[in-house]
Amino acid sequence: MRASPQGAGVTSVAPARRLRLTRRHLVVFLVLLLAFSVLTAMGVAAGSDHGQRPAHVASVTAGTILGPFTGALARDWQSCCTEFSLHLLPWAGSALALGVAAQIARRPSPWRLLAWGLGWTVWLGAGLFSFVHAFS
Repeated sequence: MRASPQGAGVTSVAPARRLRLTRRHLVVFLVLLLAFSVLTAMGVAAGSDHGQRPAHVASVTAGTILGPFTGALARDWQSCCTEFSLHLLPWAGSALALGVAAQIARRPSPWRLLAWGLGWTVWLGAGLFSFVHAFS
């Protein structure tokens, strides 16, 4: 804590670190989301019992952002599929959290953008991995 310039004994707190997101971060996120949404739509159409229903394919594809819970969503939240998704959550969530946390770094670095992309890749990829259980 530092004394304020007014000198009235009031102290100010140093500014907190914050996320430093750029347009590149948005582009990386949107490209990954689009790619995994396409893969999700293809997976649901091929593997789901409801695959012939376009509304089901569309709803699961819209749920791609749910990451490891995409497989559970595809199977209407059956207990075994939800449990499998919950087992994936710590791994996928940790990867995403590390990717987001890397954005707090003080200096710009290409590693920050890489960490961002890898975090989202693991999170969204866990949804495809959850299909292994959901459609088996």
